[in-house]
Amino acid sequence: MESGINKGVWDNPERKFTVKIRVFNKDNRRHDLDNQISTILDALVKSEILRDDDQNTVTIIAAIYKGLDRDNPRAEIEIIGGLQNGKN
Repeated sequence: MESGINKGVWDNPERKFTVKIRVFNKDNRRHDLDNQISTILDALVKSEILRDDDQNTVTIIAAIYKGLDRDNPRAEIEIIGGLQNGKN
């Protein structure tokens, strides 16, 4: 997988991350934002972008519902941090 990610930063167990996820749904059907976020976090771990999605790795999760985009439903994911013990 070509991601341009420095695996040394992402794999370091001392690194802490904030994950912001902005969700744009395709239609007005009821969507459970919590389930959408959980699925995305699991995919980030499975694809080895995050080493885990537990509280020791991801310290803040911001889930933002942005409304409808019928032509381009999506999730925009921003991973911030990589701080070691709260320091750069």
